[in-house]
Amino acid sequence: MLQEMQQISEKTYEVLNNTFYQGELPKVILTIQSSPKTYGHFTVSPVWKAEEERYHEINLSAEHLDRAFENIAATIAHEMCHLYAKIKGIADTSKDGRYHNKNFRDIAENHGIHVEYVKYIGYSKTTPSEQLKQVIEEYRLGKPMELNRGTEVNYVGGSGGNDSTNGLSGGNRKKKSSTRNWMCPSCGNKCRTTKDISIICGECMEEFKRLGE
Repeated sequence: MLQEMQQISEKTYEVLNNTFYQGELPKVILTIQSSPKTYGHFTVSPVWKAEEERYHEINLSAEHLDRAFENIAATIAHEMCHLYAKIKGIADTSKDGRYHNKNFRDIAENHGIHVEYVKYIGYSKTTPSEQLKQVIEEYRLGKPMELNRGTEVNYVGGSGGNDSTNGLSGGNRKKKSSTRNWMCPSCGNKCRTTKDISIICGECMEEFKRLGE
């Protein structure tokens, strides 16, 4: 299942590269890993090695695959803008990559996405352009299935064997927490509550999203 999602993500990267960059961007390793605080990331350094070749990584958050595919594609396009800036020597961020400046805005607006200014993180809030939506429809890109990783993981089967246990015996189960975890989708601010409420981020004026849903 995860492999199928990864394959469509790789196809999306290829289509967007050919459509918006004329195939100029290099191959990357596209991963789907746990990253609950962000929709995706791009590694500035080529962290993957295959034989003698080095590759940058673009990751999609496993916890945010429940979004519409056009928004997932916009995340891929967002990270591709960072890759373009990297190979062109353009400074598109500051504050350890958190603040997206006007250089990033200009790249993004010319490569399939709209970016909106948000206090503290700059031109980072991303939505797909009409052209990107048309490309998705033209190439029939979409999720092969509904797949998403929750943020609360309960392991069944005990302690996972070591020198003193075989991992098959169940341990004491923890009482299920009534705490709700929330995160701002724009800046990543997080909070906890003990009941379902509507929360607005004071920095971004965005509604917090409950994690694990």
